[in-house]
This record gives sequence, structure tokens and C-alpha cells, in this order.
Amino acid sequence: MAKQSADKKLIQRKNQWLLSQVEVDYPTKESLIGRDLYFNYTKTQETVQLSLDNLMPASPLVEEFYLVDFHRLTIIFSLLQSQHWPQERDQAMVLEFLSQIILDGEVSLYVGFRQQEAICAAIVTQEQDAWLISDTVSAKGGLTGLDIAYALYHHLVEHGESAEQLYVELPHNIH
Repeated sequence: MAKQSADKKLIQRKNQWLLSQVEVDYPTKESLIGRDLYFNYTKTQETVQLSLDNLMPASPLVEEFYLVDFHRLTIIFSLLQSQHWPQERDQAMVLEFLSQIILDGEVSLYVGFRQQEAICAAIVTQEQDAWLISDTVSAKGGLTGLDIAYALYHHLVEHGESAEQLYVELPHNIH
């Protein structure tokens, strides 16, 4: 049996966690539609491994990242994520799915701010010495997924975290 690569393990762990958010007795129809929309979007992503030796500096556009650890930040995270969809109906369904997230430490959600305004969001999944920064989104398209990943990586390192492998999930052909 072939050993699963670190990036695949991290993606699988993140996706299982997200799927578990609607594994309740009576999930709403809207949250199930939102889940399906979200996972169809994730199929358009690819994972790249970044060299920790020559990482770009953090974007000065992100002044601070906050770990999503209470409901208000969960809503902000969900609103930012819903911007991936152009249709308001789809945004509402994804918002319904993501706003029901139960924070349990399995994965970490982050929201980035500049001048007290939420400007980006991402998910960090950690497994031993490997990190996956995924589900990056920028308000009004001001930052790329790599900009967000670099800034979030530097934030985590500045706060005492460390990794030996860094993976970033990005839309196809964007690196």
C-alpha cells in the first residue's frame, strides 16, 4: 500500500473536518447545498509546496491575523469565503454552510485585517511538521492566495509556530 503524501493527508484532514460540520441529525437544506457548492469549488484547487528557504516577505497589506475563536469571527470568515461565488443565492448557501462551523481545534481558521477591516481569510491545517494553508480569499480581490499564505505563515512563525513543510492550496494555474 502506497504511503499518502503529506499534502494529500492535510487536504483530506481539512475536507473531512469541513464535511463533518453538517453531520448532524437535521442539517438544513441550505447548508447541504452550501457544502456541495464549497466542495465543487475545492476541486478547482491545486496544491503547491513552498520552499521555506526563500519565502517572500509578508504582505504589508495585512496588518494582523486573528484566529477565529468565537462566532462573530466565524461569520466574518464565512462572509469572506462566500465571495468566491458571483451569484447571491450561492453566496447565501455557502454562508449557511460555513457559519455553522463548530470550532474545535482540528483545523484553524484565520481572518486578516487592515485598518480594522477584514480583508482576507484562510484555513490552516497542521499535521506534525507540515502545514497546509488553504481556502484563501481576499476581499475585493486585493491579495493573491500566495500573498495571504506568505503573510499568514510569517504571522504564525512570529507567534512561535514552526513547520518544516509548507503547502498552499491555490486555484489552478495561479502561482
